[in-house]
Amino acid sequence: MKILVIEDDSGLIALLRQLFIEQGYQVEAVSSAEAALLQVQLSAHDLILLDLGLPDMNGIRLCQQLRAAGVSVPIMLMTVEAAAAAKVQALDAGADDYLVKPIDFTELLARMRAVLRRGVEQPQPVLTWGLLMLNPADQAVTYAGQTLQLRPKEYALLELFLRHPRQIRSEEWLSLCLP
Repeated sequence: MKILVIEDDSGLIALLRQLFIEQGYQVEAVSSAEAALLQVQLSAHDLILLDLGLPDMNGIRLCQQLRAAGVSVPIMLMTVEAAAAAKVQALDAGADDYLVKPIDFTELLARMRAVLRRGVEQPQPVLTWGLLMLNPADQAVTYAGQTLQLRPKEYALLELFLRHPRQIRSEEWLSLCLP
């Protein structure tokens, strides 16, 4: 299971990353809406944990944009705002759940499990280029039937290039896209 954390507090990102890795999840984290939009295009996720107060866009607006773009991955919003009106607005914007900070990590994990149980797993297409095949579901890479062993950065670059073939990208774009 892969989780995308969209949060601008680096301390909270570090805590969440450690918590999720200990639970056996893969974690990607970005700190802006712009980077989140790129990351959602580049990599499949099973859950998005989204902060309401991002530096470049309100989390509710980002949630609306993701839903309008056809992203069906469960989205859990988190914020310090505990008012019922804010919760209603977030849920109406397409969020699947709403957490109030400070977050109790045991409750977060339980809510994640509940949201993930409701989701329908969609198969990810195998990416190919000639004899090269990359299967995002199990992160297996083969060439002419032979399994290749790649480092995480190599795998991320290969997946990125296979998802966006024949496109020239800047070094800045790559740095935003890679974990």
